Amino acid sequence: MSSFVHMAHPVLNAELGILRRILKRANLWARIADDIPPSESRTIGRAITEEEKQRAAFQGGSDTA
Repeated sequence: MSSFVHMAHPVLNAELGILRRILKRANLWARIADDIPPSESRTIGRAITEEEKQRAAFQGGSDTA
């Protein structure tokens, strides 16, 4: 899967969420809600490993001051 396709799902979900909120506020969402399929991908976070923490601290330095 290319990085463009991988990035497209979160962007699409975010934009659909914005549209949904706008239409709900205008009491128009119910008219089209049944035509919108549920999101295919939900990205669930994960805990980073100690190695990833060290790599991130080395690359960017953490603001501890």
